[in-house]
Amino acid sequence: MKSLLNRFPRVQEIIPVFAVIVFMVYAWSIISFLWVLPSWLNFMTPAEIASGFCYVLTLCLVESLSFLLLLLALCFILPSIILKNEFIVRGSALTVSVLGSLMLYFRSHPFFAQLNNSLYSFLLAALFVAILAAFLSTAIRGLRRFMNWISDRLIVFLYVLLPLTLLSIVVIVIRNVV
Repeated sequence: MKSLLNRFPRVQEIIPVFAVIVFMVYAWSIISFLWVLPSWLNFMTPAEIASGFCYVLTLCLVESLSFLLLLLALCFILPSIILKNEFIVRGSALTVSVLGSLMLYFRSHPFFAQLNNSLYSFLLAALFVAILAAFLSTAIRGLRRFMNWISDRLIVFLYVLLPLTLLSIVVIVIRNVV
C-alpha cells in the first residue's frame, strides 16, 4: 500500500497545481456567467440568478476535481520521472496548455453541436502542445520559475473560491430539500 501511495505527489505539490486548475476553470465559468447575466436580468428574479450562480460554482468544483484526478491518474500510470518528480511545474504547464486550448476552441467555436474532423485535429494539436509544454517547462529555467511563481500566487484564490463553493453547495442542498 505504501508503494502505491508513493506513485502520487505530496499534498504540498498537489495544492499549487489545484490552484491553477481552480483559477482557470472558475475564471472561465464566471466570465461566461457574467456574459449572459444582462439577458437573464430581463426575465429572471435575483434569487433565480443567485441559484444559477450556485450551480455554476458547484459544477466548477466538480470540473476542477475531475481534472486534478486526471493529472493524478497520469502520475500513477506514468513513470515518476515524467510527471511526479516535477509535478508543480509540469502539472501547471499541462493545466494551462490543456485548459487554455479548450478555452480557445470553445471561444472560436461557440456552438459545440457536432463532433467533426476539425475538433479531432484540434484535440490532437492541443495534446501535442500540452506534451511539449510539459517537457519545455522543466527544460527552460525561466519557464520553470514562472510556473512555480504563478502556481504559488494562485493559491490565494482557493481561500476565496472554495468557501464560496461550499456555501453554494449548502444553498443547493437547502433549495432542493426544502
